[in-house]
Amino acid sequence: MRGRCGVGLAQHDTRFEVPALAGRRFLGQVAMTKRFGPGEYDRREFMVSAATLGTGVLGLSGRDVLAEAPSDSSRVVTGKNAQLVVHKSEIPVIETPSALLDSQITPLDVLFVRNNQPLKNAATLKPFPLKGWNIALTGLVDKPRRFDAEMLAGMDQVEQRWCCSAAATADRCLPVR
Repeated sequence: MRGRCGVGLAQHDTRFEVPALAGRRFLGQVAMTKRFGPGEYDRREFMVSAATLGTGVLGLSGRDVLAEAPSDSSRVVTGKNAQLVVHKSEIPVIETPSALLDSQITPLDVLFVRNNQPLKNAATLKPFPLKGWNIALTGLVDKPRRFDAEMLAGMDQVEQRWCCSAAATADRCLPVR
């Protein structure tokens, strides 16, 4: 009889035993109690048993063994609430627990907007320095323009009401504060 690689099965050392489990019932079956000689060993059954045992051990541990240790989100993004759930910290992926979303307006310390292209030293609630940044208005605009981002600080600020709902009407939108 020949194996998958063309090597005779008699050349493989297929003997093993599990003395700690010998004769005990585990997952409804009696554990292996003898040594198997060449050709007597069912590899598929062993793989199924090993996978079942491994899954059972992970389940009995009482916690997610493969998950990362919880991080303090205020260390990932300076100024954020420490109760936010950190999924990834290199390029921050943070989730706000629903218990922190009680008010109609989400406070800055619990709001997280994912940025796929993080800027150096930008993981903070402090305003990012605008010096050296340019803004270009191009595309389908009447007058394409380019101006320095520092000009934004000197411009008048206008608040507008936005409704992000398919069924939004003027009476359902939140008032501007």
